[in-house]
Amino acid sequence: MDRTFQIPDGTLTFTPQTIRIADGAKRKQRIRLLNAALWILFAVLSVLRYRNTLDPFLLWSGVAIGAGHLAILVYSLSQSSDSEIPWANVASIKIKHRLGQPYLAIKHGRLTRPVHLSSSNSASLDAYLQDHVKAPQQW
Repeated sequence: MDRTFQIPDGTLTFTPQTIRIADGAKRKQRIRLLNAALWILFAVLSVLRYRNTLDPFLLWSGVAIGAGHLAILVYSLSQSSDSEIPWANVASIKIKHRLGQPYLAIKHGRLTRPVHLSSSNSASLDAYLQDHVKAPQQW
């Protein structure tokens, strides 16, 4: 039996074999990776300009921008944007809160697939997970 939940960016469907997520995460992740890469390039160019001008602002702003966006790049690479996850690959599934916003964290392999939820459907999703998800997938 399939169960579908409406999420802010699309739908979340639980089937007996898979979890299907339609929220445009792949496009968002590509944009985030491209944005971080461009800012890292800007930071490198800023540090290289420092070598010519010896202006310390170029050095420290380049280092700060580069370090910040390198952290964003590493974080983005640890996130999954899969639209279909087989239940056999799910290591854990739980509802978490980040900055007061609920999201579903689906761990599979070494990656985590975050699914942003609204406050109204997080309670019904939590009740569904407690009733229908078997113990090995519940943490």
